[in-house]
Amino acid sequence: MSGRRADRDQQGRFLPGNTVRKTHGAYSRQLTLRIRRAGDRFRCGLIADLGPEEVLTAAQLVLIEKSVGLYGITLMLERWIGREGVINKTKLNPVLTTYISHVNSLRLCLRELGIERRVAEKVLTMAEVSAEIEKEDRP
Repeated sequence: MSGRRADRDQQGRFLPGNTVRKTHGAYSRQLTLRIRRAGDRFRCGLIADLGPEEVLTAAQLVLIEKSVGLYGITLMLERWIGREGVINKTKLNPVLTTYISHVNSLRLCLRELGIERRVAEKVLTMAEVSAEIEKEDRP
């Protein structure tokens, strides 16, 4: 046995038609495209929140790019956690700490950009939410 895997070529790249390539999240073009589009929408939203791109400083543009990267990573981690679960056998999944640290880094980047959390006008209780749902369901 040469130690080489049958699903890869001599350089270690996946062979065409390989099922691992189609199902593994890191190699899925469709997933990468979705995350890239979500990142583009996120970037456009941040720029719209902060003003036209021409008036943004270089530091703000760097923070926007870092935020977009962190956002993409958190989306991939959320997808992975959704597929694999939070519990790994009897322990918390180790990727959860990575996810939490990326979410915190994203939060800090957004705070540095001056984007703050908005306070809701009125916070509804569970009873009020269920009453509104019941109103919508009635003809």
